[in-house]
Amino acid sequence: MAEIHATWSVNLGIFPLHTLNPGLDERGVSSVPRSTQEAENAEAILAQMEDRTAKRKFVSVWELRDILRRAAALLCRTKKDRCAIVHHLVGIPFTIFSKQSIKLGISLWLGVINENPRMEPRIFMEIAENWESTVRRRLGIFSENFRYVTIVSTTPL
Repeated sequence: MAEIHATWSVNLGIFPLHTLNPGLDERGVSSVPRSTQEAENAEAILAQMEDRTAKRKFVSVWELRDILRRAAALLCRTKKDRCAIVHHLVGIPFTIFSKQSIKLGISLWLGVINENPRMEPRIFMEIAENWESTVRRRLGIFSENFRYVTIVSTTPL
């Protein structure tokens, strides 16, 4: 149990084992089932990552890829509804909103849908919600700075 928690926390290098989950002692021992504990740890790490990206703090591509891949792997094998993890898995790439982050997100979202079809409606709902957010925030093609060419045909139809 402590091994998984240690893996999640070591990647961020921020918190000791027992601070992310108050149910753990200094040795990282808990009576909580492994999958539940792993999901709780993932939610905490993802929430922190999304907070960092929202504040435009530096997040390395390696760290982003590693944490999002672990979250996707968790969603691939879970039987429970992990809405918070899906929320962050979709939200983080949209928060960064770069070509690289969206490509990574699409790859992971499709992988989760392929491996665990139960997650498909929730993932699509989160994608739609985040897409609407890009419209409201005027990002990408909705930006006032986006230059596009309108093609007007001079021949009658």
